Amino acid sequence: REGAMEEESEQKKKARVAASSVRIELVSSRSGEALGPALDVPASTGVEELEKLVNTLKEEANKPYAFYVGEKQLESTLEGLPTEEVIRLRYEALAVFRVRRATRCGNTLPGHADAVLAAAYSPDSKTVASGGGDATVRFWDALTGTPRTTLSGHRAHVLCVSWSPDGGALASGDRSGEIRVWEGTVSVLKKHTKWITALAWA
Repeated sequence: REGAMEEESEQKKKARVAASSVRIELVSSRSGEALGPALDVPASTGVEELEKLVNTLKEEANKPYAFYVGEKQLESTLEGLPTEEVIRLRYEALAVFRVRRATRCGNTLPGHADAVLAAAYSPDSKTVASGGGDATVRFWDALTGTPRTTLSGHRAHVLCVSWSPDGGALASGDRSGEIRVWEGTVSVLKKHTKWITALAWA
């Protein structure tokens, strides 16, 4: 009787282990090819552990991946997935952006007599336009940081500036609801009764 109880206990233990594991097959989203044979992994396995597994199997170094079951992306662990069948787990490489941290100010452009409230690079990145609390719009050489032109005409704080797609014109909006389009000559658009906080070209 004691041997039978031990055998039953061992069977229950194996059943618990089986229930807490998931059998997965890692498949490439791009090629559809399996990375290897199906594997039994703990149901508590999460995205981080799966990334390490794929990196090990592919002999890579810390490359990030996303994982999908069907069309649904795996956000946490494998818990809740069926344990009685092989789960096809698609993996997809994520882009890695390496951005060098800025450690110093590249340039300072003094000139506005009040706070700078808006700034934008021209489409060719050669000119910076800025608008400020002094009701002016200023153009700056983006490479040298030197001032080019100061445009006056607004009667209130300039809150936003926007370049035309071809860089040939600039629109500016102010706190009084006035829009000015600077293109050799200036066009004044006055319909808003309150602040202009955003501009876009169509």
